[in-house]
Amino acid sequence: TQEKTWCQLFTERYGFNCYNLSLPGSPWQELMNLKIEESRLQTHPETVVLWAIFTGNDLDEYYGENLEIPESRKGIKRWLVSLNSYRRRSPIKRMAGQLTYRYRKGGSVLEKNLDDERKILFYRDYLTSAQRSHEEIIKHPYYDKFRAVFQEMVDYTAINNLNLNVVLIPSKLEVYHWMIDEKEWMGAATTPSGFSEELGRLCKADSISYLDLKPLLINEAKQLYTETGELLWWLDDTHWNEAGHKTAAMLVNKFLLEQ
Repeated sequence: TQEKTWCQLFTERYGFNCYNLSLPGSPWQELMNLKIEESRLQTHPETVVLWAIFTGNDLDEYYGENLEIPESRKGIKRWLVSLNSYRRRSPIKRMAGQLTYRYRKGGSVLEKNLDDERKILFYRDYLTSAQRSHEEIIKHPYYDKFRAVFQEMVDYTAINNLNLNVVLIPSKLEVYHWMIDEKEWMGAATTPSGFSEELGRLCKADSISYLDLKPLLINEAKQLYTETGELLWWLDDTHWNEAGHKTAAMLVNKFLLEQ
């Protein structure tokens, strides 16, 4: 439920007045959301922008050509955007899209049995993302676009006196690497991913606070599974469950307090 998401936990448990600007989800779209909404959010010099970036697919997501607020947000074009958004969110359209996606991506699921015979599913494409070396990240076809978006976010938050902090969220497969056959997991699972190396380098160059959640979540996940057999992710999904949101909020709150 909404009350169990980490954004809501930041508000209710840790005293932050949190506003979620992360949908639809690509780094470019998040930058646009901040630019569009920032003027009405009553920010001040201590306002934190917590930019959560996902190892699994954020480098492969949609990137617009323009880093300024799109013209489609003005006048009749804004109304057309609303209409198209309504059509995209049609339940029938979404169900049809899911069936098509399952048929096309059926071979992308890794299935493993837990000790208690429950099945856990992993998304194979995120294995590919996690295994990219630092060199492969730099050579990625979208790297230059990501780099431009990152620099624009740094510049925009600095100009507007916002406190930018970057958090890298790992995929379920990265955190529960010990459940994957060693032959399928190529490389040291507990070391930073190539994406983390590059994101850390970018943050350091601009003196931006950076947290890679992977090692922390690995420790929390192992402890929870050893003690209770429970997970931080849904068994059949790529997203955190309630325990995952709670743990991530706790870790990020500690990180923010340390800055």
